[in-house]
Amino acid sequence: MSFLRPVEDGYTPPRRPRAEIFADAEERLRRMARDLGERERARQAAEQSRTAPKFSAEIDQLDEELEDLFTEAAAAAMPPVQDGLTLRQYCKQCDLRLLFGREMGGILEDYTWWQQSHFDEVCHWIAALSIAKPDEVRKFFSAHVIDRYHYDRALRAAEKHGLSAPVRFENLQQTVRRGGREFTLGRYGFSWSMDVPPNVTSMLAQFVQETPGDNFWLGKYVDKTYQQYDPIIYAEFGLRQTLEAWHVEVARWGDEANDGSTGRSPYSNSRVR
Repeated sequence: MSFLRPVEDGYTPPRRPRAEIFADAEERLRRMARDLGERERARQAAEQSRTAPKFSAEIDQLDEELEDLFTEAAAAAMPPVQDGLTLRQYCKQCDLRLLFGREMGGILEDYTWWQQSHFDEVCHWIAALSIAKPDEVRKFFSAHVIDRYHYDRALRAAEKHGLSAPVRFENLQQTVRRGGREFTLGRYGFSWSMDVPPNVTSMLAQFVQETPGDNFWLGKYVDKTYQQYDPIIYAEFGLRQTLEAWHVEVARWGDEANDGSTGRSPYSNSRVR
């Protein structure tokens, strides 16, 4: 649920929680079932006294109400339609450029959120930020809002392209063992090399066009003798080479990518060679 209250015209409140809708629907069903039973008994009695048309009409009306109720419950069970959740539209009372600076505030105003839950959290945090007094508290809220923004972008990229969930750098697999040797993950500059397969470049092109990251880098596992395998393209969301940045694996190629267990291309679903 959104925690901000409308203060201007044009505010559209968020939809009611599904649990609340279902609870209301259940209670209404109980009442209607009681009414239906009473009216059915009354209709049977009325048929003997030739007053059935009146009660028949009431039963028909109750049937229509039940149908509407089931329609409402079915609609509540469906996932909500994301119709452009932006802070500009729902947080008009907050001056984001004043709270986050001209550049970042402008970005946050027009960003369309991927996850409703992230949007609701950010609205809550911004409401607190706008009234917080201690500078350290304001910085706390501001930092988490910006982190949520970067994570939401990274999650959009991962889910839209069927990739693994975003993680911090420290949560990437740091070491692997192959052939009795240990390889350690290293971060390398982003550049093309002759061993890059064409469909890896096509994967990257699709990613850049649809969900561009802030930076890209090559991950390589290297052992003590500088032997390596499986170059990996990572997209980075957030400040470059910081602990807070989020990383999404875009593509990899090499022996591990073609060993028959983990190396299917996330875009073409074909092995990269």
